Amino acid sequence: MTRSSDPSRSRLPGADALRACALIAVLAVHTSAWGPRVPFQSIDQIARFCVPAFIVLTGTVLAYRYTGRPLGAGFARRRAARTLLPWLAWVPVYIGFDVATGAFGQYHETLGTFLTEGAGHLWFLLLIPQFYLLFAVWPRHHRWAVAAAALAVQTALCLARVYITFPGWESPVMLQYASELFPFWIGYFAVGVAVGDAMHHPGALRRVLNVWRWKLTCVFAVATVASGYVLLTIHYSGAAAGTEFLGGTGAFLNPALPPFVFSAGALIATSLAPAMRASRSVAATISVLSEDSLGIYIVHPILLFLIASYVIGDRMSLGGVEALLAWGVLMLATLVTALVVVRLLRATPAAVTLGTTRARLPLVRRARIAREHAA
Repeated sequence: MTRSSDPSRSRLPGADALRACALIAVLAVHTSAWGPRVPFQSIDQIARFCVPAFIVLTGTVLAYRYTGRPLGAGFARRRAARTLLPWLAWVPVYIGFDVATGAFGQYHETLGTFLTEGAGHLWFLLLIPQFYLLFAVWPRHHRWAVAAAALAVQTALCLARVYITFPGWESPVMLQYASELFPFWIGYFAVGVAVGDAMHHPGALRRVLNVWRWKLTCVFAVATVASGYVLLTIHYSGAAAGTEFLGGTGAFLNPALPPFVFSAGALIATSLAPAMRASRSVAATISVLSEDSLGIYIVHPILLFLIASYVIGDRMSLGGVEALLAWGVLMLATLVTALVVVRLLRATPAAVTLGTTRARLPLVRRARIAREHAA
């Protein structure tokens, strides 16, 4: 596909695979909080590649679809409907659920703090629109050089928030609100834009992948293991914010995380894309998870809390094999239940609150097709 053609209707199997895996990693982060420190702290650290992967995908998809095309007002409307509208719709839901159950403990301070910190996991919906605006003025040339510079800026900021003690207003910006601000993620986005731009030259890329795919996959696998080991073993002892602000959401800003994100992302894209072409079931599963990833991301914490509290109970706290089995059940039950809820919501006007379009349920579609054939 050339740069002059319209790629907006085509899909990138590698991007769908990475999006599906990033979604599962989000569930791993949230479900691991119900287990003991060992081994779930390590699971949490490894799964933290999820949100950076979503940022990379944002840049990739934007560059792939819109390079060489005017953005216009329609672009702004569509992107706001996918992020800001769901945020506004679901903040009251999570406030109400927390008031009723105390599930998330969001009110340890004030409602104002809860909202300024993005309303729990919904903070992601406030981060992504910043990159939509940034893409409108993003450099159109030398994108790999821009990516290298952006990654250097991101790394410097993430190191600074760990090692430097900031006075006055700088402290909350660098520590409390950093995860909501695009400069701390700009390297991931820039690499994604460079990758998306490269996808406009599929001929050369396809030739490289055809010859080197499995060798590259092996290289990415080794790099993933090595960078994962570094991520798990590196400690910021003596750093001003090395412990407190590298936990929770701050763990996404770990300066050691980018090599693992890029290695794991490349491994997923190069290994699962061929599997999708070879197996319809694999392709269908990944496509479903990718298509409904945003909706599942939005709704799953409520379902996770209910399943963990009333079905799994204390089994994960026991440790050992039983805890791992309970964690697997919790992961699967949360994923399946969230997918069902999302599909039900998508069959109603509430689909807009998930940043997606309304779609009939599969059984309803089959019944309609049967009636049409009968007629």
